[in-house]
Amino acid sequence: MKKPVIVGNNPANRELFENRKNALMVEMADADALADAILELKENEELRERIAEEGYKTFREKCTLEVIGKEIKEIAERLIGE
Repeated sequence: MKKPVIVGNNPANRELFENRKNALMVEMADADALADAILELKENEELRERIAEEGYKTFREKCTLEVIGKEIKEIAERLIGE
């Protein structure tokens, strides 16, 4: 299920998302910026579809159980090997 997302601008989200590519990023605790982002997605079908598609790709590449499990396994193996 591909959906566009709006995320808060913080260090963790900046590692995963790129503004206007795979998410819309707004300043934290800024209700006006959030409202503007919602309206922009509502009114701009091309942006909405692009963000949804790219966000889904990001999820599949970086956020699935398989990907995260593999990363944890590699970290554990490195720690055990030291």
